[in-house]
Formats: sequence, C-alpha cells, structure tokens
Amino acid sequence: MIDKIGGRSMVAVLAWLTFFVILNPLKGAYTYTESDVDALIALKESLHDRLGLLSNWNRGTNPCKWTGVYCNDRRVTKLTLEGMNLRGGQLVWQIGEFKSLQYLNMSKTGITENIPPEIGDLTDLVTLDLSHNQLSGLIPSEIRKLLNLTTLLLNDNDLSGCEPVDAFTNLFTNGKLNYKNLNLANNPNLLTRAYNSNIC
Repeated sequence: MIDKIGGRSMVAVLAWLTFFVILNPLKGAYTYTESDVDALIALKESLHDRLGLLSNWNRGTNPCKWTGVYCNDRRVTKLTLEGMNLRGGQLVWQIGEFKSLQYLNMSKTGITENIPPEIGDLTDLVTLDLSHNQLSGLIPSEIRKLLNLTTLLLNDNDLSGCEPVDAFTNLFTNGKLNYKNLNLANNPNLLTRAYNSNIC
C-alpha cells in the first residue's frame, strides 16, 4: 500500500514538473518589454488603419509577430509600415520608448504634424525613413543624438523652418551619417543655411 501511494505521489510530482518545465518557457517567451508594447499600441491608435492591417496588434499576443514588427531578444529592433495603405495619423511621443530600435520606416503612411523630439531617444537607430508623408514643423534638433544613423530620409514632406545644421554637423563629424544618405528634398518651406544665411 505504501509503495502504491508513494508511486502515485512520484507520478504526480513528475507530471507537475513536466507541466512546469514545458509551459513556463512558453510563458516567458511572451514576456516582452512593456514599454515597447505600450509604444506600439499608442502608435496603432494614432494611425488611420482603415483596412485593419494592424488588427493583430493586440495586447496579450506576441508583438514580434505583429505586422511590420521585428524583434531581437524580446525588444523591437525593426518597425516597417511603408506603403501599407495607412492613411495618416502622427508619430506619437512614445516612439522614443523603442530603446533597441535600429530600423524605422514609415514612408508613405500619410503621417502628419511634427516629428516628436523623442525621436532623439532612439540612439540605436541606423535607418530612419519618414519620406513621402505630410510631416510639418521643424526638424527636431534632438536628432543630433542619433550617432549610429547611416540613412536619414525626410524628403517629400512639408517640413519648415531652418534645417538644424548643427545637429547634422554632429551626425556627420561624430556619427556615421554621410551626405549621400541624407535626403531633405521637396520640403518647399524648409530653409537651408546655404541660401538663407541671413535667416538661419
């Protein structure tokens, strides 16, 4: 009788351990940085997604399987929404929460308003493409902090004011950006120091 009870107890313990070992890693696999998830949800809510292309951006699911989202070591490293028939919205300040983001492409998404200064918090960023949108206002001087940036595309928007020459100079001299991979063309209200030295 004792052996039978002991055997049952051992089976129960082994079953519990098997359950714990198998399911616990799965639980951990969905433990992503909450700030990344919060930022993605805030971005989704700010965009006009008439076709429901971002319908799988839902809390409680694996964000690294969401449309346009790529991860490494449970952090968002790439976000590409280019040409997805999104029809406007804006870059929310939470964009700066993607501390491991290396690639951001929101070209042709129709986003409007200003580029938030929090863009400067994306210090791992290598490529930033916000071209062919309706962005307005100043280019934030905080981009000076993006020293890993190799490509910066802000062309075909409605950016205005003076281009932040000091910020660009910092990127050219202390960072990895070169003139060949910087595009500011077709921003009719953007003033360059070369042609507006009395203003800029």
